[in-house]
Amino acid sequence: MIGKKAFSLIWVAIIFFILWSNAPATNFIKENINIEFNKGTFSVDIKDTDTKTVFKILEEKGKIEIFNKKILPDKKVSIKFKDLKIEEGIKKLMHLCGIRNYLIVFREKAKPGEPKIKLILMNTEAGSIPKAEKKAKEVPRKEIGEAQREAIIKTITPMLNELDEETRGAIIKDIMKGRVEPFED
Repeated sequence: MIGKKAFSLIWVAIIFFILWSNAPATNFIKENINIEFNKGTFSVDIKDTDTKTVFKILEEKGKIEIFNKKILPDKKVSIKFKDLKIEEGIKKLMHLCGIRNYLIVFREKAKPGEPKIKLILMNTEAGSIPKAEKKAKEVPRKEIGEAQREAIIKTITPMLNELDEETRGAIIKDIMKGRVEPFED
Protein backbone atom coordinates (compact mmCIF):
# COMPACT_ATOMS: atom_id res chain seq x y z
CA MET A 1 0.00 0.00 0.00
CA ILE A 2 2.80 2.44 0.84
CA GLY A 3 4.52 1.60 -2.43
CA LYS A 4 1.46 2.61 -4.48
CA LYS A 5 1.17 5.97 -2.64
CA ALA A 6 4.85 6.74 -3.17
CA PHE A 7 4.58 5.75 -6.83
CA SER A 8 1.50 7.98 -7.29
CA LEU A 9 3.22 10.89 -5.55
CA ILE A 10 6.26 10.57 -7.82
CA TRP A 11 4.02 10.60 -10.92
CA VAL A 12 2.18 13.70 -9.71
CA ALA A 13 5.52 15.46 -9.13
CA ILE A 14 6.79 14.47 -12.60
CA ILE A 15 3.59 15.66 -14.32
CA PHE A 16 3.67 18.95 -12.38
CA PHE A 17 7.30 19.54 -13.38
CA ILE A 18 6.59 18.79 -17.07
CA LEU A 19 3.58 21.12 -17.15
CA TRP A 20 5.45 23.87 -15.29
CA SER A 21 8.50 23.71 -17.59
CA ASN A 22 6.35 23.94 -20.75
CA ALA A 23 4.27 26.91 -19.57
CA PRO A 24 4.86 30.21 -21.41
CA ALA A 25 6.94 32.81 -19.61
CA THR A 26 4.02 35.25 -19.48
CA ASN A 27 2.20 32.97 -17.02
CA PHE A 28 4.89 33.67 -14.43
CA ILE A 29 5.43 37.38 -15.01
CA LYS A 30 5.99 39.22 -11.78
CA GLU A 31 4.69 42.67 -11.05
CA ASN A 32 8.10 44.17 -11.88
CA ILE A 33 7.71 43.49 -15.63
CA ASN A 34 5.46 45.57 -17.85
CA ILE A 35 5.91 45.48 -21.62
CA GLU A 36 3.10 46.89 -23.78
CA PHE A 37 2.85 47.28 -27.56
CA ASN A 38 0.51 49.84 -29.14
CA LYS A 39 0.29 50.85 -32.83
CA GLY A 40 3.96 50.77 -33.80
CA THR A 41 5.25 51.87 -30.40
CA PHE A 42 6.00 50.14 -27.17
CA SER A 43 6.49 50.93 -23.52
CA VAL A 44 8.70 49.08 -21.05
CA ASP A 45 8.90 49.21 -17.28
CA ILE A 46 11.11 46.42 -15.90
CA LYS A 47 13.05 46.12 -12.67
CA ASP A 48 15.75 43.54 -11.92
CA THR A 49 14.60 41.16 -14.65
CA ASP A 50 16.67 38.53 -16.42
CA THR A 51 17.45 39.52 -20.04
CA LYS A 52 16.26 36.16 -21.38
CA THR A 53 12.86 36.69 -19.74
CA VAL A 54 12.61 40.19 -21.22
CA PHE A 55 13.31 38.93 -24.74
CA LYS A 56 10.94 35.96 -24.36
CA ILE A 57 8.16 38.41 -23.49
CA LEU A 58 9.15 40.62 -26.46
CA GLU A 59 8.75 37.61 -28.73
CA GLU A 60 5.38 36.67 -27.29
CA LYS A 61 3.76 40.10 -26.84
CA GLY A 62 5.41 41.97 -29.69
CA LYS A 63 5.33 39.13 -32.22
CA ILE A 64 9.05 39.69 -32.79
CA GLU A 65 11.07 36.73 -34.03
CA ILE A 66 14.49 36.82 -32.37
CA PHE A 67 17.49 34.92 -33.71
CA ASN A 68 20.77 34.03 -31.98
CA LYS A 69 19.36 34.47 -28.44
CA LYS A 70 22.23 32.43 -27.06
CA ILE A 71 24.36 35.60 -27.00
CA LEU A 72 22.01 37.29 -24.51
CA PRO A 73 23.95 37.90 -21.30
CA ASP A 74 22.93 36.33 -18.00
CA LYS A 75 22.20 39.48 -16.08
CA LYS A 76 19.30 41.37 -14.58
CA VAL A 77 18.27 44.66 -16.13
CA SER A 78 16.05 47.60 -15.23
CA ILE A 79 14.73 50.23 -17.64
CA LYS A 80 11.67 52.39 -18.16
CA PHE A 81 10.46 54.16 -21.29
CA LYS A 82 7.09 55.00 -22.77
CA ASP A 83 5.68 55.06 -26.31
CA LEU A 84 8.94 54.77 -28.24
CA LYS A 85 8.98 53.59 -31.84
CA ILE A 86 9.75 49.88 -31.89
CA GLU A 87 13.23 50.30 -33.40
CA GLU A 88 14.14 52.97 -30.82
CA GLY A 89 12.92 50.83 -27.93
CA ILE A 90 14.83 47.81 -29.24
CA LYS A 91 17.92 49.99 -29.55
CA LYS A 92 17.61 51.00 -25.87
CA LEU A 93 17.20 47.37 -24.79
CA MET A 94 20.17 46.24 -26.90
CA HIS A 95 22.39 48.94 -25.40
CA LEU A 96 21.25 48.03 -21.88
CA CYS A 97 22.08 44.35 -22.49
CA GLY A 98 25.47 45.17 -24.00
CA ILE A 99 24.61 43.86 -27.47
CA ARG A 100 26.23 46.25 -29.91
CA ASN A 101 25.58 44.59 -33.28
CA TYR A 102 22.09 43.63 -34.38
CA LEU A 103 19.80 43.83 -37.35
CA ILE A 104 16.10 44.70 -37.37
CA VAL A 105 14.19 43.45 -40.41
CA PHE A 106 10.67 44.78 -40.93
CA ARG A 107 8.62 42.42 -43.09
CA GLU A 108 6.40 44.31 -45.49
CA LYS A 109 4.01 41.44 -46.16
CA ALA A 110 3.60 39.07 -43.24
CA LYS A 111 0.78 36.54 -43.17
CA PRO A 112 -1.66 36.80 -40.24
CA GLY A 113 -0.07 35.31 -37.14
CA GLU A 114 3.48 35.62 -38.51
CA PRO A 115 5.92 38.08 -36.95
CA LYS A 116 6.33 41.38 -38.81
CA ILE A 117 9.71 42.03 -37.21
CA LYS A 118 12.81 39.87 -37.14
CA LEU A 119 15.60 40.78 -34.73
CA ILE A 120 18.97 39.19 -35.46
CA LEU A 121 21.48 39.45 -32.63
CA MET A 122 25.08 39.39 -33.83
CA ASN A 123 28.12 38.13 -32.03
CA THR A 124 30.96 40.64 -32.17
CA GLU A 125 33.37 37.81 -33.01
CA ALA A 126 31.36 37.16 -36.17
CA GLY A 127 32.32 40.58 -37.44
CA SER A 128 30.66 43.90 -37.36
CA ILE A 129 28.29 45.34 -39.87
CA PRO A 130 30.13 46.21 -43.09
CA LYS A 131 31.33 49.82 -43.35
CA ALA A 132 28.76 50.56 -46.04
CA GLU A 133 26.05 49.84 -43.45
CA LYS A 134 27.44 52.22 -40.83
CA LYS A 135 25.87 55.12 -42.72
CA ALA A 136 22.50 53.45 -42.18
CA LYS A 137 23.13 53.79 -38.45
CA GLU A 138 23.58 57.53 -38.76
CA VAL A 139 20.38 57.94 -40.78
CA PRO A 140 18.28 54.86 -39.88
CA ARG A 141 15.33 55.90 -42.07
CA LYS A 142 17.45 56.06 -45.25
CA GLU A 143 16.81 53.05 -47.44
CA ILE A 144 19.87 50.89 -48.01
CA GLY A 145 20.74 49.50 -51.41
CA GLU A 146 20.96 45.98 -52.77
CA ALA A 147 24.77 45.81 -52.46
CA GLN A 148 24.51 46.82 -48.80
CA ARG A 149 21.80 44.22 -48.20
CA GLU A 150 24.02 41.55 -49.78
CA ALA A 151 26.89 42.63 -47.50
CA ILE A 152 24.60 42.24 -44.49
CA ILE A 153 23.60 38.76 -45.63
CA LYS A 154 27.25 37.81 -46.07
CA THR A 155 28.00 39.09 -42.55
CA ILE A 156 25.19 37.22 -40.79
CA THR A 157 25.34 33.96 -42.79
CA PRO A 158 27.64 32.20 -40.27
CA MET A 159 25.12 32.95 -37.51
CA LEU A 160 22.25 31.51 -39.56
CA ASN A 161 23.94 28.18 -40.28
CA GLU A 162 22.26 26.50 -37.32
CA LEU A 163 18.80 27.30 -38.74
CA ASP A 164 16.97 25.09 -41.20
CA GLU A 165 17.18 25.97 -44.88
CA GLU A 166 13.61 27.29 -45.09
CA THR A 167 14.12 29.71 -42.18
CA ARG A 168 17.47 30.89 -43.57
CA GLY A 169 15.87 31.50 -46.95
CA ALA A 170 12.99 33.44 -45.39
CA ILE A 171 15.39 35.70 -43.47
CA ILE A 172 17.46 36.39 -46.58
CA LYS A 173 14.30 37.14 -48.57
CA ASP A 174 13.08 39.52 -45.85
CA ILE A 175 16.45 41.31 -45.78
CA MET A 176 16.36 41.75 -49.56
CA LYS A 177 12.74 42.97 -49.70
CA GLY A 178 11.82 44.43 -46.28
CA ARG A 179 12.90 47.56 -44.46
CA VAL A 180 16.27 46.87 -42.85
CA GLU A 181 17.83 48.81 -39.99
CA PRO A 182 21.33 47.67 -39.02
CA PHE A 183 22.79 49.04 -35.80
CA GLU A 184 26.28 49.06 -34.45
CA ASP A 185 27.24 50.95 -31.30
